[in-house]
Formats: sequence, structure tokens, C-alpha cells
Amino acid sequence: MASSRRLWTTGNQVLLALLLWTGLAAIVYTLDPDDPAARGAFFAALFGALFFTLVPLIRGVSLQFSHSRLYQEAVGWHATRQAFMVATFVTLNTFFQMQRSWSGLTALILFSVFAVIEIVALARR
Repeated sequence: MASSRRLWTTGNQVLLALLLWTGLAAIVYTLDPDDPAARGAFFAALFGALFFTLVPLIRGVSLQFSHSRLYQEAVGWHATRQAFMVATFVTLNTFFQMQRSWSGLTALILFSVFAVIEIVALARR
């Protein structure tokens, strides 16, 4: 059907990433950091900006180095999952740093959890 257009395109992701980075800058410069709603908006904008920036980048790199047609068909979901995990990792580390509870051990444990999730996800295919 010609009228049904795909929404999950690279151009839309890049546009959304730019909007979220702009929104993140606006949050940082205009809102009070002590306001819980401002902190929530900061973390949501940070996660979204990272996610929508990383999805096209990871997909592009994966397509560049993949040699299997089967993997090229599934690269969209892999890139989405990996971008989600990296954005979550960075956002959680930022959250822990703001709470003054971040340490290298915390980051290592988070990284280990996401590495195990990725290994299990890759083993299931």
C-alpha cells in the first residue's frame, strides 16, 4: 500500500535524536536541578537522545561489517537491542553518579549484567 509509510526510518531516528539532544540542552540550562520532575525529564531525554543516536550508528556499522544475508535481515533488531542496553547503561551510571552512589564496581556490575543479557540474546538465535 503506497499510503502506509514506515515510521521507524533512519531519517526519523536522526531527527528525533536531534530534537531530544536539543530538549536535553534546554532542560539542563532552564530547569532547576533540585526539582524531581526536572531530573526525571533529564533522564528521559538523555536516554532517548542516546538511544535514537545509537540505533542508526550501530545498524550502519553492523551492515558495513556483516557478510551474511541472514544477519543483514536481522540487524535492525540487534541494533535496537544493543542501543537500548548502551543507553540504559549510560543513563543508570548517570543516575548513580547524581545520587553519589556510583563507583567503578557499580559500573562493572552493570556492564556484566548487560553483557550476560547480550550473550543470552545472541545464543537464542
